[in-house]
Amino acid sequence: MFINEGVGEFAMRLEAVSEVEHGNRDLPIFNCADNIRLLDADSVADVIATAKSAAADAQELYQLPLALIVFDTVIGAAQYGKSGDENDSAINAKLMAALGAISRETGAFVLGVDHFGKAVETGTRGSSAKEAAADVVLALLADKTLSGEVTAPRLAVRKRRNGPAGVEHPFTVRVCDLGQDEDGERITSLTIDFSSAVPPPSGEQSGKWPQSVRLLRKVLMTLLVTAGERILPYADGATVLAVQTEIVRAEFYKQSVAENAEAKRKAFQRALLTAQGRELVAVREVSGVQWLWLVGQ
Repeated sequence: MFINEGVGEFAMRLEAVSEVEHGNRDLPIFNCADNIRLLDADSVADVIATAKSAAADAQELYQLPLALIVFDTVIGAAQYGKSGDENDSAINAKLMAALGAISRETGAFVLGVDHFGKAVETGTRGSSAKEAAADVVLALLADKTLSGEVTAPRLAVRKRRNGPAGVEHPFTVRVCDLGQDEDGERITSLTIDFSSAVPPPSGEQSGKWPQSVRLLRKVLMTLLVTAGERILPYADGATVLAVQTEIVRAEFYKQSVAENAEAKRKAFQRALLTAQGRELVAVREVSGVQWLWLVGQ
C-alpha cells in the first residue's frame, strides 16, 4: 500500500483487523509511505521496483503472490503540477495509464482510492477520464444527516467492465479495543463486517421500487445486517435472512419525515403493502412474531 492520507491510523487499522479476524497473526500487507509521483516516469519505475521487492518478500515470508497494490489517495499519489491539472482529461489519462503499467509489470490488481466530487452523481472528483479508463469502480455509499449520523453504509459496484454493475454489499462498522496508551486513555480502531450482497433490481423488477417504498428498502437492508436472523418461514422451504417487523417499523419511524406519529404509521403501512404487493418483500408470522425479508435475496 502506498499511503499519503491517514498514515498514522493505518497501523492501528491493521492491528484491529488482525485481532478481530486473524487471531493476532502477522498480516501479509506491506506499507510504503515514500513520496511518489505517478505522473513522473521515473517515480513510476520506482513504484514498480518497490512492488516487485514486496512481492519477493511476500513469497519468502508468507508463500503468497503479490495480489493487490493500493494508492491512497490517487490524487495525492499523482501530485498534479499546477492548479487545474486535476480536471485535465489528457493528464488524467496519463495517470490512469501509469496505473495500468504498474499492474501489467507486477501482475497485481491496482486499486486507487479517490473522493467523490461536489455532486456525487457525477462520480469521482476531477476529470471523468479516471472512471472511463478503470475496469472496475467501487463506491462507498451511505446516508448522512446534517448532524453527522451515518446510516445504511454499503459498498456498491458502480462500474464493472465485464459484468453487471449496481450490486451493493451492506456492512456495519465494529469498534475494536486495542488497549490503553501511556496516559491510560483507551485506544480504539474500526473493522468492517459485510453481509450478503444485494443485487440491483433487474428485468421486470427494475421499476418496482417507487420513491414511496425506497425508505423501507433502505431501512430493511441496513437492519438485515445489524438485526437480521436466519428463520425458516415454511416447513418445507429454505431459511431466509429476516428482520422482525416491529424493529423495521421503529427504524422507519426514526427516519421518516412525516409530521406526526399517525402520519408515520400510515406511511409505513402504505410502503409495506406496496412492497408486498409488488413482491419486493415477504411478510410472515413465525411463532407469534412477524418477520420481513427481501424477496429473492
